[in-house]
Amino acid sequence: MVWILASQHMYAGPDTTFNRVTTTALPTDREIIIYASLGNYYLIIDGARAGFVPKSSVGRIPVYFTMTYEIFVNQTTSLAVVRSHMDAVERDFLINFGINLARQGNGTSSALLNQKPGCNFNYWCFVSCGVSPTGSDCRTHPHHRSAGYLQRVFPTTTERRSFTFVDFSLCYYDGRHASVRGRGGLGIIVSMHRTNSNIRGTIAHEISHIFGVTHCSATNCVMGIGVDIEGQWCSTCRATIMSAIGGS
Repeated sequence: MVWILASQHMYAGPDTTFNRVTTTALPTDREIIIYASLGNYYLIIDGARAGFVPKSSVGRIPVYFTMTYEIFVNQTTSLAVVRSHMDAVERDFLINFGINLARQGNGTSSALLNQKPGCNFNYWCFVSCGVSPTGSDCRTHPHHRSAGYLQRVFPTTTERRSFTFVDFSLCYYDGRHASVRGRGGLGIIVSMHRTNSNIRGTIAHEISHIFGVTHCSATNCVMGIGVDIEGQWCSTCRATIMSAIGGS
């Protein structure tokens, strides 16, 4: 059986661009990306090769768990960019774990997530904002830099998670104020501010926290602190996620 993963990136070229091939000419029991649906055939990409396979010859990647979520952004964050990142992250979770991240709607842009004036000069909450850098938890203040505060602007439940994205740096208080790329919990919040970091890896990192995964020391895992990779989990973190969804 050749397993097929649907792609948002559709190929629009003519049939004659590629040779028609059968599933026997392709490796089996692996993920193959569909790039187009043309008549009774799928255009598939297998590494550097491409070809057509009959629709009747392919199966779908099995789904073991579905998580419904909704996207929220501040008014200067592009919903289109966030959706593009989520397309890739959804694919990674489906391929690796059989987890279907089911997006609801096209996302919401809200002024409630906008950064407040005067709160744009540092990477974390500071005394000038009215929060002592050593003695106050910024989650209790309506300061639009606090990851803990912003996570609660749009309530999240196990039935529908809130995935929040902003284009400014975030602060997290854990005895001290520090700059963070994102935070996970029932939902997630991710900063798009650090363009030199792997946004998709950060998103996958925070979503993994939802499944009970903690930080690890592996350099080839999205759960490693400061690791800029995507689509990779170490065996320990992979086992934790599979256990959380009742897999093996």
